[in-house]
Amino acid sequence: MKSILGLIMIVLVIGAVLYFMNPGSDDFSAYLQTRAQSEAKSNSSVEAEKIAMAIAGKVAGGVALLYKRADHVFYSTFTLGPASKPSERYLGIAKLFIKIK
Repeated sequence: MKSILGLIMIVLVIGAVLYFMNPGSDDFSAYLQTRAQSEAKSNSSVEAEKIAMAIAGKVAGGVALLYKRADHVFYSTFTLGPASKPSERYLGIAKLFIKIK
């Protein structure tokens, strides 16, 4: 009986952690901005790095307005572009993002 109670407690704790760490729209916007800046940094020279990072941050902020978030309580999915033909899809779980398409 103790093992079943322990298992239930573990499942409840994991569920609560996933629920409270379910990423929101602000988290995804910050992720897109960080990703765009890191890609701009890796693709630019030292002189153009500051300009490229600033532009990438602005563009990512604009793109962040064009996605749709579907909340599934313990995780969220984010779709860039129209739902019928999305350009990219991401799974957000525990404040982490995984590209799934």
